[in-house]
Amino acid sequence: MAEDHATTRNFTDVYVCQKCNATNRSASGMPAKCRKCQSKRFRLKKKKKKTAA
Repeated sequence: MAEDHATTRNFTDVYVCQKCNATNRSASGMPAKCRKCQSKRFRLKKKKKKTAA
């Protein structure tokens, strides 16, 4: 249960700038520009794959 909340918080509506790698949160869709370098190029934050232990 707690893992679901953490996953939602860490990966939902979080975008990474392709120019400076800054993370940008947005409540609705992709942000207009980067908060550090003012670039408009973004990608979604990637989720790490789980491996069997």
